[in-house]
Amino acid sequence: KSHDDDESTASPTLEMTNIYQEWTLDQDQLLWNGHERDGKSLVELAVALGRGLGGVQARLKKLQDVNSPAYERCFVNPPKNGNKKKSKSQQADEEETKKNKLVPVSEVLRRIQWDYQLNEEDFSILHYDRVEDNLIESSVNALNENIAGNAKKLVDALPEHRIMAVKFRERLVWDRNERLDLMFGSGNSKTENAGAISIEQVVETYADWLQEREQKRLEAEQKWNDVSNTARQVLGAEKMGKLEMMVSNLLINLGDEGDCDPAPTILHKTDVEAFVTEARQIFRDIREDPSGSLDPTKIPMSDYQALDLLSEWVALLPAALVVQKQNIEDDTKKNAILQEIDSRMHQVTKKVNPQKQKQQLPKNRPLPTIEESDLTENFVRGSGPGGQKINKTNNKVLLIHEPTQLRVECQDTRSLQQNRKIARRRLREKLDDYLHGSQSKAQQAAQKISIRKAKAKAKNRARHKQRQQEKQQQSDKTGSS
Repeated sequence: KSHDDDESTASPTLEMTNIYQEWTLDQDQLLWNGHERDGKSLVELAVALGRGLGGVQARLKKLQDVNSPAYERCFVNPPKNGNKKKSKSQQADEEETKKNKLVPVSEVLRRIQWDYQLNEEDFSILHYDRVEDNLIESSVNALNENIAGNAKKLVDALPEHRIMAVKFRERLVWDRNERLDLMFGSGNSKTENAGAISIEQVVETYADWLQEREQKRLEAEQKWNDVSNTARQVLGAEKMGKLEMMVSNLLINLGDEGDCDPAPTILHKTDVEAFVTEARQIFRDIREDPSGSLDPTKIPMSDYQALDLLSEWVALLPAALVVQKQNIEDDTKKNAILQEIDSRMHQVTKKVNPQKQKQQLPKNRPLPTIEESDLTENFVRGSGPGGQKINKTNNKVLLIHEPTQLRVECQDTRSLQQNRKIARRRLREKLDDYLHGSQSKAQQAAQKISIRKAKAKAKNRARHKQRQQEKQQQSDKTGSS
């Protein structure tokens, strides 16, 4: 019997393997609003709350149960000094705020420059540097040293689309991707930052914000230490060290070319699948041989419990391990790992063979789309047979997808435009394989071919065996006669 068959009959009910942490009212409201209002997935909420997938799912069920104390505390009798249930007019105002356009960064910089109440030295910008291929933080007063033109200041020389965020000391006050604006209060600022929706309030409450941030950091660090200690007691020092090394190699990946190339900002689907599979095997090994465990009583007795502990550990990973760009933490990599863990947990709860459980993507689905801004395209002189028409024209196309560092080249035709189209199609196919692994269109087609060949071989073997039996019977008849 395989491990997967054993786990298909295991009960997914959690035991007290993990350290219980009381849910606060703010966490309940964040969970409910994120799931019901913002449509966030359980994986995103687990990362935001720093909790395991099983705990988040169980808490959400309690909030949906009108007879539970959690529902009563959150919706029926909230604390007087807490966030009361909003009226319809307040909800309408919030919906209208969501639709507001974000004030452009040029207006933000103009106010920093001319508002006498603000000190320019307190502000900095996060801008994309095409040479470093990264986000760089520079002071608003920084001089222009590299960009051609007459502008003396860097903020005046930079194109507006390359400025991604503005900071007041250490706090973001304008962010393009998050649609955050604490300078004028546009975008999503009123719903996400009800305590500070203008730069005046940001300046006044900055000390309180620093103190609150430090408190959250200490709480997150304490939670991380608790979960890490639990995992270390379960796995022992040797296996825990192996797990930490695995996640470090996965998240801090220098790529195939070493330090010369930037690390991809999107994890390869195959690498994530391999990590979760190997991590699950570590828990299985300690379950079969608990001699290496520091506390065998805490060992998860099923794959579901082990994956839930792993998900909580991944959700609380220190920010230093998942920083994608300078000064900005991106949860993309943690989300990718938790998505795979969530998929494995569903395989266990549905009590089916994981090999059959994998949901096949639609056959007629389109290939992944690629933004032109994510591409680096070069045209080089062709080579190979074809004479001067090939060797003296720059018709060879080289494409690099920056987020994944995937690279393709094309010189199939003499036409540069045709080669550009073919190169983009190949890159989309390669990206599909990168993101979906064994479920990519190319892999599914290869699997169909291998299955078809296997069936044909089986039929041939059956025919050959039948012919041999017929020959044997014929020879027996002739021998007896």
